[in-house]
Amino acid sequence: MTWIPGEDKLSYLIKEGTGNSLYTYDIEHQKLERLFRDDQTISSFSWSPDRSYLIYYKNENYTQYEFSMVLDKEQDRFPFYKSNTIKGMTIYSSGGNLYMQNNNRITLLIENTLKNNPKAMNGLYYPYICNDGKKVCFSWKKRMMDKSYYIYEYTFCDNKVVELPVKGTFPIYSSNGNYLLVKKSHLFYVIYSFKEKKVVKEIKGCCCANWVTL
Repeated sequence: MTWIPGEDKLSYLIKEGTGNSLYTYDIEHQKLERLFRDDQTISSFSWSPDRSYLIYYKNENYTQYEFSMVLDKEQDRFPFYKSNTIKGMTIYSSGGNLYMQNNNRITLLIENTLKNNPKAMNGLYYPYICNDGKKVCFSWKKRMMDKSYYIYEYTFCDNKVVELPVKGTFPIYSSNGNYLLVKKSHLFYVIYSFKEKKVVKEIKGCCCANWVTL
């Protein structure tokens, strides 16, 4: 599930028949529209900036050897530890801590308060930078009692960290930063509104979704 850049709309895949169909959802007008229905196994997708093209991954029953050739780098296997790049700035997680890389300079942004446990993944993960480059959101098991990830937001101007009232992983800002898309569980996403300061929409049954460009 992902945002449509420049619009408060989402696009995502829903399993229908023997394949997946691509839908868009307009938050303001609460309108759901199916763009196409496909009987092939499409599991992920991405839009071109002008929405002229749709790039997608299709299961073609690759062999293990062919698949390993595509994922021959360690960082490619774990893309969720590394954020998008905005204005030359990238945020990434390592050892449960959050770092910023800017012009080959690496800075520790937030240090995990608990001893990092790779199996429990109790650090800071899944960072994503807002398009204005002023803030970054991420998932964090901050407290020892936390069994789930909570979503936090860090602002660069004052180095302030705020916990948002939403649980989940893979947080993604909408293009204008008004909303946050969060994966709550398998096939279950929520939309958090910064203006209303609460979850305004729950979407179930989609296997892959993203903001897309109009």
